[in-house]
Amino acid sequence: MGRQNPQEQKFLLITTLMVVMLGGPTLLSLFSPNAINSAEDQSVSLVTRIPASAEPLLVANLPKDPVKNVTVQFNCAAVPKNLEVEGSQLRLRSDKCEQVQIPELTIVNKSNGFTASVFPIKELQFTTDFIDLKDGDNQLVITLKDPAGVSTSHFLNVHRRAPANVN
Repeated sequence: MGRQNPQEQKFLLITTLMVVMLGGPTLLSLFSPNAINSAEDQSVSLVTRIPASAEPLLVANLPKDPVKNVTVQFNCAAVPKNLEVEGSQLRLRSDKCEQVQIPELTIVNKSNGFTASVFPIKELQFTTDFIDLKDGDNQLVITLKDPAGVSTSHFLNVHRRAPANVN
């Protein structure tokens, strides 16, 4: 083995410095007692995950913009036929849906093609994300599937009123 040429020496020196500069803090962070994301923290966050549109308890009493988003209590046993709202988005929320398994519930706005995501909250309860509404009439198709696999579709006609002009 002969002498290394000066370019190889520079390359090895720079590589060694970079490994020490990047590797040192990385090793220290692995063994620090204040680890940010432990496996326990991640499992808790997955269990308590809720949809972004769900109202946090801390801000539930703040005034809401009644023109933009509307939340309607939904009853699986007696699906209403018509609904009139003043918001551009609608969220359906149910407290009891005994005869329906939550993953077997689909809601589609046939007027604009929007398919709502359905989120179970607790046993027998669900909420949807905000369903986009077009101006005027919107037809929501709510399909419930029972444990035997039989699907039942209900139609909910939602009329979106134009907001009142404020001068």
